[in-house]
Amino acid sequence: FFVIPADTAAPEQQDKFIDVLKSAVSVLKNPHILLYGLMTMGLYTPLSAIADLWGTAYLQVSFGLSHGVAAQTSLLLYIGLATGSLIIPWLCERNGWLNRGLQLATFMLLGLFAILIYVPNLTLTMLTALMLIIGLCAGSVTMAFNGAVLFATSKQSGLTIGVVNLLNMLGGAVLQQAIGYLLDWHWSGQLTANGIRQYQVADFKFALSSIMLMIAICAVASLALTTRWNTPSKPLNKR
Repeated sequence: FFVIPADTAAPEQQDKFIDVLKSAVSVLKNPHILLYGLMTMGLYTPLSAIADLWGTAYLQVSFGLSHGVAAQTSLLLYIGLATGSLIIPWLCERNGWLNRGLQLATFMLLGLFAILIYVPNLTLTMLTALMLIIGLCAGSVTMAFNGAVLFATSKQSGLTIGVVNLLNMLGGAVLQQAIGYLLDWHWSGQLTANGIRQYQVADFKFALSSIMLMIAICAVASLALTTRWNTPSKPLNKR
């Protein structure tokens, strides 16, 4: 849009660009697609907040792990995610479940993150298992993309996936920033010898409670999903 000179764009290309914008607006107005987009935020965003940014520091402070061990332990979330992304959708499709699988995974994540954030004195073995199971449950996020496409026309399927992925990534960006702001707000003022802010266990528990809030909102919202794979409340894929 910004690089290609305007005089090289044929009228039909300009019309196509307008059509894409109109399609994007129609996708964003679809409550079913937005609901599945919200599901991706609840299933994947908390995992990314821990594995990408805050997990290593949290595990070090809360459970006394070294930096290397804490980093490796938090990355186990992605091993679980890779496994769950393959296994869980296959199992749910085989049994005719889409939305029930999403509901179950969301409520399970709510309980698992509660253990990770609020239960003290977890051993390294417990943390390893917990991270893998969290990642496994988060792997159901791929089903939310499937669910959203069920409510899109055949011409809008790719655009719908793009919109859902936008919501997914946007949730991660917002949540990671929110955790940082909450850490600073709850910070007691302590600094390390190098002048770096030193956060305590209570600071992390307070800030990471925002993860619990996001998952809880998505868990409640998931109850609005229909219960089976091929019975959404409106006809699918109108052409």
